[in-house]
Amino acid sequence: MPKLELLVKKMALLLSDSVSGQLQVQFTCRFFGKKMIPFQSIQKLESDYFTFSLYNSDKAPILVAVDAPIIHRLSNRLLGAEWGEAHGGSTFSSSDYALGNHLIHWTQTAFRKQGVTLSLGKIATSPTYFHIYLPDELVWQVAFEVKIGPDQAGMIFICFDRDFHWEDQKEPLP
Repeated sequence: MPKLELLVKKMALLLSDSVSGQLQVQFTCRFFGKKMIPFQSIQKLESDYFTFSLYNSDKAPILVAVDAPIIHRLSNRLLGAEWGEAHGGSTFSSSDYALGNHLIHWTQTAFRKQGVTLSLGKIATSPTYFHIYLPDELVWQVAFEVKIGPDQAGMIFICFDRDFHWEDQKEPLP
């Protein structure tokens, strides 16, 4: 198995464990696939996303886009609601932003446990606002399918430079 694919499969497990444990909710994040695409394809995602960028020590940007219904459902559950439809549409409440910030932390922790230390860059509600690569530049898009409770909640996309070398990072933590 290529090193990238192994890394993202472990990240999916770590995110599932972190979110499930912290929020006491059944959260399943599953590696869905990876492909090389032009960056403009990510900027044109059709849904609304809570989006943030992370940077490694070499300043290679990593973009993370979380489907809005994931944020809304987790936020609603955090506030005591039962399972059901995600409320909020394309707008994010204060609790949604707070949960998004926790998700950033959990994502950074999942990367760190794989030996990749990252700092936070920009936060926005759409990939449209990010210009971290040229529009026609090829980047890796890694997709995760997310279920909250018994239902499909949405997708998480991680985008990073096609030349990003995971091998150059320190060994993963046990």
